[in-house]
Amino acid sequence: MRTTIDLPPELMQAAKIAAVERGMSLKDLFTKALTHEIGAGTPGRKHGRVTFPLVSAPDAEPKTSITNADIEAAFEAEDIEKYAQ
Repeated sequence: MRTTIDLPPELMQAAKIAAVERGMSLKDLFTKALTHEIGAGTPGRKHGRVTFPLVSAPDAEPKTSITNADIEAAFEAEDIEKYAQ
């Protein structure tokens, strides 16, 4: 579906740069961003939490617990560092 939206020039420039850096089209970047933001998944994709196995040594410290809020905070800090001028 085709539509027109008005975006601030600096946001559009940042989106174009991000798309190039990620090797994807601007359409794909916007689709991925909107899908993430509104929570609508792609057809056939399973929803739910993904867990990764953690490998630990016998004398290792306890496992680290990282929440979605921690990840969002890290991304936000990275964006602030990258785009703040």
